[in-house]
Order: sequence, then C-alpha cells, then structure tokens
Amino acid sequence: MSKVRKAKNIKKVVWAVDPLAEEPKYQKHVLKTLEGFTKGYRCQVLPAYVVSPPNPYLPAKGLKEFYEGTRGAVGGAWKKLVAGTSFASISGPEVLIQNKFSTQKSVQALLKYANAQDADLVAASTHARSGLPRSILGSFAETLVMQSKMPTLVINPRANWRSKVSRILFPTDLSHGAWDVFPDVVNLAKRLGAKIILYHKVDLLNEYSGPVLKNMPMYRDLLNEDLERRQTLMKQFEALSAKQGVITETVLNQGTEYVADAVISCMKKTKPCLIAMASQTGPVASALLGSVTRQVFRSADCPVWVLHPEQKGSKTMAQFENWALNASYLSGLR
Repeated sequence: MSKVRKAKNIKKVVWAVDPLAEEPKYQKHVLKTLEGFTKGYRCQVLPAYVVSPPNPYLPAKGLKEFYEGTRGAVGGAWKKLVAGTSFASISGPEVLIQNKFSTQKSVQALLKYANAQDADLVAASTHARSGLPRSILGSFAETLVMQSKMPTLVINPRANWRSKVSRILFPTDLSHGAWDVFPDVVNLAKRLGAKIILYHKVDLLNEYSGPVLKNMPMYRDLLNEDLERRQTLMKQFEALSAKQGVITETVLNQGTEYVADAVISCMKKTKPCLIAMASQTGPVASALLGSVTRQVFRSADCPVWVLHPEQKGSKTMAQFENWALNASYLSGLR
C-alpha cells in the first residue's frame, strides 16, 4: 500500500437544515446525530437552509413574498429546534436563496456556501426538504453525495444516534482510494471508542461467474491467488488501525451476491452505529459512488459518512488492478 497520510480533523461542518420541516422531531434526531458525530472534534457547525421556488410557475411578486415569509419564519423555528441542545448558542441558519426550481441548483448553492466557509464536511438528512417540495426530496441528499468534493454525512432522520458508538462499518474494495481515507475512519473510531468492521465483497464473484471460477481448475487457482492478495491487504488495514489502538474485525465475503446487496446484508447483520464509505475506489468505482452508495444510505438506519480520497480515481483503479485477476478472462463472466 502507499504511504499512510495523516488523518484530517473536522473543524467546520455545514449542516443542510430544514427548521420548517413538517416533522420537527426528525430534525431533532439529525441534530442529536450531529452532536454525537462531532464529539471531540471541537468543530464549528454552520446551519444553512436552502430555499428555492415551491413550484416552477410562481410569478415574481409571489416569489418575493414567499422568500420574505420564509425568512421571517426560520428564526423562531430554529430556536424551538435547538432549545436544550449544545447548538442552542448557534445563531439561526444562513438562508440561501436560489431562484430555480431545481434540486441540482439547490445542491450547488449549498456547496458554494460550504466552499466559501472552507468547510470540512457537509451534513444532510435523507428527508430534509431544503426548500424543495416533497416530490423531489429524496434526490437532494443523493445529488449532494454525487456532486460534493468534500466528505458528506447522510443522516436518516428516523434513526436515533446511539449514545455509545460501538461499531463503524467500513465497506471497501481494498483499493488505494479506500486506504487513503481509512486514517479518517480510524481517527473517528478512536475518538468514539468504536470498533471498525472492515468488510470486503469479492466483486469478481456473482451468480454467473462464481460457479465457473470456483469449479474450473484454471480459474480456481487464479481465484485462490487473488483471494490471498485480498487477505493480505485486509491485514494491512487491520495493522494500521491497531497502531492507533483501534480494534478492527475483518469480513471477507466470497458469496455470489452483488456488491450493494452484500453490503446491505452485512449492515443488517452487524447493526453498525455508522457506515463509512470511500466515494472513489478500485474496479467498482462508478458503482460504489452511484448505485451502491445510493442503495446503502436508502437502506441504512444509521448515518452514512462518504469520504473522498485525495488521489484521482483513475490512478486508484490502475494501481488496484495490478493486483487483481486479468479482467480480459473474466469480462464475459460477470
């Protein structure tokens, strides 16, 4: 593996909050999660409320009145939301107005603000309206994860943050991209006193390729060699966390499920308090950033922390593929 970089501290968090949510108790769950996640970091939390047109047909005059009414309502709602919490001293959220009826534009407005504040993390709820109607709500957090270049924390507002965080699930393809972000996961685990579950699904094995690779002698020998490489890499991750005094449990899945299904199954079995994922990793980079990540945080009843490696994805893939089986033999088997 490449040189281990120093773990990054989280100094500023931009929180995409919705103080006017119809179900404020869920926003309180998000608030509790942020309090727990930032514990020990001594970081500054900057709430931001993105407001966009409620529909694409509102005339200019009506839009102006809508914005003015929204601004007026935010302050009182915020005080009620944070009353009795460690965030009570934080001033009300920055109201970010963008004039397009568009999830993408709203996400861009939030990220522009986060970059201007030099934030280290953006947090959002999977059900936060962020000024958008509920018909397109679910796509806000997903769009944020896909567009953000900084780490994101996706929070299911229906799930409570556990007072004792005992397990962090880290699904990984063992690439250099995953290795690059792992120090941050270890750092958080150490702060929270949590164990890391390092989970790897052998992506070469699925319902079509699995029987062939395991039963044909030529492929079986190559597969066994590849599995040894993967086990060696997992030991390197484990050794890195051990140096920081963090226990890591390794799970190597040789089943034939697809990656997303396997990760979700592991999540249900291990019941983690937090899931950490690298956004750009080896041969399954596009899947992990897209469908796998999306399916995981849609299914997760705990927060999902998406981290971005400093290395470019293309280099990461090339480096990892030097250790993997020759894809030309396997392309027809997936």
